[in-house]
Amino acid sequence: MRTGKREKDTDQTFGKQMMELRQWTKQQNKGMTLIEVLVVVAILAITVGIAGVSISLATSRDAEKSAKIINDALESSRMYAMSKTGTFEVIIDGSAHTVSIADAGETEELPAKVDIFFPDIPGAGAAAITFDKSNGRVQSITVDGSNYTEKMLRISSRNQNGKTATVLLIVNTGKHYVEYN
Repeated sequence: MRTGKREKDTDQTFGKQMMELRQWTKQQNKGMTLIEVLVVVAILAITVGIAGVSISLATSRDAEKSAKIINDALESSRMYAMSKTGTFEVIIDGSAHTVSIADAGETEELPAKVDIFFPDIPGAGAAAITFDKSNGRVQSITVDGSNYTEKMLRISSRNQNGKTATVLLIVNTGKHYVEYN
């Protein structure tokens, strides 16, 4: 029986020693390990990187969106001109940030943070384009009240980061497409 009491005393002593060791360890372990710090820094770096890319993509898409709206308006006006009666003139107003189709009653707002400009015509702010009913070619282009007689018209949109998307309108055919820079 004495051995049982001795084991019990030994167990209690061992238990006390373990409790004291745990308390001592907690008191001594007040900081973070290097691995914990590296993991936190890595997570923060990944989060900041993803946020930066997301913001960049969001602003670069404004230029693409503006070019797509202009391109769609040109296509709609061309189709209206060839299939309906009336003069369906596309009016692109860079200062008002709008694209409209006269006689169709369609007006679309362009993103305000995008500059709309005509690279071949410095200082130009607005253009009006009409298509020929019989063949879909460009019938006339008026830029700021003056006739435009070149073979191609470029309409560009540039966002705040400098990303540019340009709609190219070929006068002889009426075809148009978007180039992304």
